[in-house]
Amino acid sequence: MTDKGADLTMAWDQTSASFHISMDSDPIVMAQIKEYVLDQDTDNPTLLYEASSYYLNTGRDLNKAYEWIQESVEADPKYWAYHLKAKIEVALGLKTEAIESAKESIDLAEEAQNPDYVGLNERLIQSLK
Repeated sequence: MTDKGADLTMAWDQTSASFHISMDSDPIVMAQIKEYVLDQDTDNPTLLYEASSYYLNTGRDLNKAYEWIQESVEADPKYWAYHLKAKIEVALGLKTEAIESAKESIDLAEEAQNPDYVGLNERLIQSLK
């Protein structure tokens, strides 16, 4: 599954069928970001996180994504948000800041007993050395 579609496979007995479902979701998502984030100047950390993630994943304005994720972690510090912040910092060439954010994410993930995010952040830090 991607932002633009999904592959669906159905199987029964010795028969299977696969097909691709596609959709141009970008106009819909961008309209929602405009309505709920830009037009309302939201301070909702979840909306800010989601908008930041979408901007990073679709190669949009990384400075705006960075602004939003900073607001998100300030309002509600979560390990997944700090990990996204680190990835945006990497994309912006902010290596030192990315390492700091990844370390913060590790601390929060350890506290939440989430070894998956600990590993994600450790690999991110290792890739920057």
